[in-house]
Amino acid sequence: MVNLQVNYQNFMKTHVEKAWEFWKQFGDNPICLAPMAEVNDLAFRLQCRLHNVKVCYTGMINSNQWIQGHKYQNRVFQTCQEDRPLIVQLAGSDYDTILSSAVDIGPLCDAVDLNLGCTQHIAKRGGYGFFLVDTAEKRDEVIKLFEKLSTNVCVPVTAKIRIFTKTDEENNEVPDPETTIEFAKQLQNAGVSVLAVHGRFQHRDKKANVFTDIIKKVVETVEIPVIANGGVNSKSDAIEILRETGAAGVMVGQALLANPTIFDNDFIENESERTLIKNTNLDHNNESDNKEQSNEQKDIVCDSNDDKDGRFSLRTIATEYLELAAKHPEKSLFYAKKHMFKFYESKIRQAPGTENKIKEAQTIEDLLKFVNEM
Repeated sequence: MVNLQVNYQNFMKTHVEKAWEFWKQFGDNPICLAPMAEVNDLAFRLQCRLHNVKVCYTGMINSNQWIQGHKYQNRVFQTCQEDRPLIVQLAGSDYDTILSSAVDIGPLCDAVDLNLGCTQHIAKRGGYGFFLVDTAEKRDEVIKLFEKLSTNVCVPVTAKIRIFTKTDEENNEVPDPETTIEFAKQLQNAGVSVLAVHGRFQHRDKKANVFTDIIKKVVETVEIPVIANGGVNSKSDAIEILRETGAAGVMVGQALLANPTIFDNDFIENESERTLIKNTNLDHNNESDNKEQSNEQKDIVCDSNDDKDGRFSLRTIATEYLELAAKHPEKSLFYAKKHMFKFYESKIRQAPGTENKIKEAQTIEDLLKFVNEM
């Protein structure tokens, strides 16, 4: 019994050390592009990397479809030498296909992530994401799955979870920090190297408050790196959530989707943010790797609409994305059109009918023409 305990302690020490060795490669408190379905294409990831985003996740990849062959694989996954570090996120409900897909994808990326946090209706219907772990019995089975993943996949295995809930005496849904923390510990013990925690629970929308206190408790309890996720829309938000939680990184989704330049070193929102940045490591992330490349890209796309404070114009942002999309073409304009709709969402609302120019576009050049006319 004593020998078993010593062996387990040695395993955990080695696992934790390796987890931090892996994460420290990416700098202090890196900004991470969150996994978002149908928008985290290669061109978008590369654009985010140009603007101080250090780690990128792919969009959610369906493990059941991945193992069926190259047609789906080629549609949802494209990468290149500059697209690193890259974490591929899998979603699925069948443990065997999750394991097979993870083993297959491992050599193509830096880590494989399993989605345990998605609460969309499609996830509920498919029994994946949060609905893979929404009962104690399911969580026990997922822990067994991670034990297999961590010993069979050739790269580190990571996970993304959200805060669990319980019902109080008045039958209200409230956060359940105990279950959240216990599950985080179990994931670590099963071999998870990095854990992203979304600070909202299932029935709260994207604008709801984030329970940073629970993320902080997870950070203080586990020994592996924890990424804080939720409610970050600016550099100052990122710095604040790092201070409040002590997390090893920050994960951002919707804010980057709307503006992939918000974490650029040249973009300072206000003087208080400038002071905050000087007192953190956030402005050093990605500096040595991407400074030269980022400056080159800015020279290509900057126009007279760029603000003197470093804020990039909408035209600059859209053109930069489209140039990257042209350099790394997809078989269709599916992703490019998605991003144009998102970038120009506000302008489209103000001028109904404008969206038809995006819908009718046949080439990247058509979309560039749309951008230049806006």
